[in-house]
Amino acid sequence: MKRKCSLILALILIVSVTNIGAVANDREEEIDCSNEIRNIYKNDWYQFAEKFLSDYYRAIELGDDLHFLDSIKYSGLSSYLNEKINIINYSHNARGLVARDFFVSFKIRDFREEENILKIKIAAIVSYQLEGDESKSEYGETVYMVLKEEELNKISVYDLYIEDAFDTAIRGYNNQYNETIWLEENNDIALAMENQKNEILKETEKLNDKKKTDLSTAITPKEPLEINATGSFSRNNMVNYALNNCSLNQPARGNSSIPYYDFSSISGNFDCTNFASHVLLSGGTPVRDTNDPNTGWYYFSLSDRSYSWSGVRPFYNFVTGNTAKGPYGTGLSYFELEYPSYAGYQKGDIIQIQYSASQGYRHTVIVTDFYLYQGYGVKEPKITSRTADDNYNKNRLISSAYPGYTKRILRLDGYRY
Repeated sequence: MKRKCSLILALILIVSVTNIGAVANDREEEIDCSNEIRNIYKNDWYQFAEKFLSDYYRAIELGDDLHFLDSIKYSGLSSYLNEKINIINYSHNARGLVARDFFVSFKIRDFREEENILKIKIAAIVSYQLEGDESKSEYGETVYMVLKEEELNKISVYDLYIEDAFDTAIRGYNNQYNETIWLEENNDIALAMENQKNEILKETEKLNDKKKTDLSTAITPKEPLEINATGSFSRNNMVNYALNNCSLNQPARGNSSIPYYDFSSISGNFDCTNFASHVLLSGGTPVRDTNDPNTGWYYFSLSDRSYSWSGVRPFYNFVTGNTAKGPYGTGLSYFELEYPSYAGYQKGDIIQIQYSASQGYRHTVIVTDFYLYQGYGVKEPKITSRTADDNYNKNRLISSAYPGYTKRILRLDGYRY
């Protein structure tokens, strides 16, 4: 028989000797617990998980060595994580990206014990500032770990699944707690990993091709030219709304008349395009209520809404095809802004992500800033998005959040009353 109890665990702060990184483990929650669960706490399973993840995120963002590889049970999982880290590090290094003021924190969301195996769901929050950048970047991810105590005081990682663009594209959605995929060689994962690696290499080479020798030394690119908006979108309001609400479990309304409903609470759904719709509302656009879910762009309740409000492709089709009330815009192939004008799209505009050609476009993000590559004359968008509770991006380079994936731009040209 389980009983209700409160476990208040102390704040643990670990500061790296390199003074560029820190890890915070903050746990305060009321959970169902038993003597067995208490023993798990005594055996430091959670501390092991947090140290392992801290090591992983330092390897991803700072290029540090992954020290816990010998704690991974299966060679397939070990190779997968090592290759994932190497691919992402290559992308960062090829762009000359250096992260400072690194910080990561964790919150336990769920756990279950099954025959001496512990399955843990953890929310990770990572922040840092790129060298030469004026604003910090942050993202949140949900992590699923399968741990087992092989022998006294030796814990092994049987599976690690992270709800990032990499794992969801290669391993698929809803593939958490699935250590069985590592029991033997998995050709599907190996092929998907190789394809993703090639796409990232091509994306990085494409950026390198834009390098201009006359900008590589003393010449500093000019300030970006403002694009004349054809409507009256308040871009500052849109950026501020996105940055202030992306990490919240209950975001504010984009305007006072439209309620915010988190679409990720519906099984198999995500909140990214709904969040983008509220960003547009915060910029001043009205909805287009046609009382027909196949047309218009509106939300009043789950039973009174258009598909374009929360659907990635219907949203794009509505905005690019709208000739009446509400927002309208232009679809563009993805590109970085280039010297000297840096023109083409701006803060507040939308970018959509395609994880695979078979799936089509599945994700919507908002441009909230740009990062200038010194010596390249190129500005890459920094994006903000909300997928679900604990899953978000906040002013993050799009090449870091979605490396190698096909993208398209939705330039917002204005709105009509």
